[in-house]
This record gives sequence, C-alpha cells and structure tokens, in this order.
Amino acid sequence: MKTVFHDRHEERDYRKALILADQLRRDASLVANAKRHVERFMANDPHMARYTALWRDLLDLPAHEIAAALVEDTPRGALIRETRPAFYGEAQDAAE
Repeated sequence: MKTVFHDRHEERDYRKALILADQLRRDASLVANAKRHVERFMANDPHMARYTALWRDLLDLPAHEIAAALVEDTPRGALIRETRPAFYGEAQDAAE
C-alpha cells in the first residue's frame, strides 16, 4: 500500500483507487462499463492512443488483477490511476 504522496491530490486519487479496487473485486461487471468508456471517449482521440492501448490490455485481465494494478505503488500504477476510465456506467459518465 502506498504511504508517501507528492501532494493531497495524489493521496485523494490513490484513496479513490483503493475504493474502486475493492468494488472491482466485489463486482466484476464494472469492467464492462470501463470498456465502454474507453471505446466511447478515449479510442477516437489520437492523443489518448497510448492510454487507450494500456487500458484495453488491462481491461482484458480478470477484475482482481485490474484492482491490483490500480493500487500499485509504481510509476505504472500512477499512470493507471491518472488515466483511468469511468467504471460506473453512462449515468456516472454524464455526471462527471
């Protein structure tokens, strides 16, 4: 578990990732929502190509592996948290 943060924003983002990771472990159907988000909002943006590829690969993994990646205390884990798609479906997407 990550314990050192650069600022409050990073710490808040990490805490949100912990909650999402827990939810993913309990409800793997959230992965389908994230896949839809990637295709709808990320895939057509050439600036997002790297992150689209990263997330397409991640979202093909079992939910518990996605959850573990979200909370990695590594540069890769930070990138995953910074670029994560919405996992909560279109109603949540519209509110964001």
